[in-house]
Amino acid sequence: NGRRGARINIAAFGLHQVGTVSRPKVTRLVCICCANSFQIISEALKHVWAFSIALDGGNKSSVPYLDFHLWFMLHHTLFNIHLCACPMYESHTGDNMTALTCWLLDALCTDWKNKLITVTTDGVLNMTGCHVRMATQLERLSKPGFYWIWCAVHQLDLLVQDGLVSMFGENFVHVIQGITGHLRR
Repeated sequence: NGRRGARINIAAFGLHQVGTVSRPKVTRLVCICCANSFQIISEALKHVWAFSIALDGGNKSSVPYLDFHLWFMLHHTLFNIHLCACPMYESHTGDNMTALTCWLLDALCTDWKNKLITVTTDGVLNMTGCHVRMATQLERLSKPGFYWIWCAVHQLDLLVQDGLVSMFGENFVHVIQGITGHLRR
């Protein structure tokens, strides 16, 4: 309802009773909590002059995804939010990632093209190429002064992965990535 500190009425979903909670009830409550969180973030973005996003594509789980982090300053407080990991059922091309990013930002902040000042990526070609890549397309959609950052942590990650592959082989790295992906989920 847009009020600060609004509460979800748990009793309306039958979750206030002692006993077994069904999977559909938990699913409904999770959907409501996610919608409430997105609404709060959307309201916050209406009151900021600028924000930044960090994007990371992945395919080390059962469903490929595009991961979104959001940074903004509101009332002298810096917010660093893991927004979501959106499944990507089509390939990780610059066009597909841009379309998904625009779709999410359109839903959160209708004025995002005037407020987005930075995108941070992992530096792979489909995110940072000079013509049809995602960062280039976001730069064209945003106001002058927009910039992208090739994340130093991702650069280090790529170097470590290359080193592990050369020392232990690609199969070892694939198994370790699967284990860490499982633990992260």
